[in-house]
Amino acid sequence: PEPLDGLSYFHAQTVSPEKVRLGSGWRVSAPDWKSIPGVKRDYFTRGPAIWSETEGSELSFDFSGTAVGAFLTAGPDAGGLEASVDGGDFMPLELRANYGALHYPYVHPIADDLTNGPHTVKLRVTKVQRNGKPCSAVRIHRLYTNAGYANIPGAGEGRTL
Repeated sequence: PEPLDGLSYFHAQTVSPEKVRLGSGWRVSAPDWKSIPGVKRDYFTRGPAIWSETEGSELSFDFSGTAVGAFLTAGPDAGGLEASVDGGDFMPLELRANYGALHYPYVHPIADDLTNGPHTVKLRVTKVQRNGKPCSAVRIHRLYTNAGYANIPGAGEGRTL
């Protein structure tokens, strides 16, 4: 049957790290989790991540669809992230850091209800204060997109951030 919501995540997919244009300060590798203070969920510390600890670092990628987001790890050293879609203004994305010394994974939407079609996303690291210390760590396990349903009335009529 056709979905009830034309913007459901039925057609979600990940963005290959090879398709991400990394600016200065970004890496694709496993962070040195042993040197990062705090408790970690071991399963999410095994593989590579797209990560930066440098304020102002930018990355960008292209996709086609109706939504985009990031599966990332937040924790006590989590910085901030700003996103720009299709050359629009940078909008802040507050990375969660609500559980003291725990680094934990979660999915953060970047933009949804976009017009179904090609888009460009730019992400930029910002510094935030946590417990009186400046923090700028961003660790992205996967970027995801949603293809949406082009032929369902009302799908992807154009809302960002």
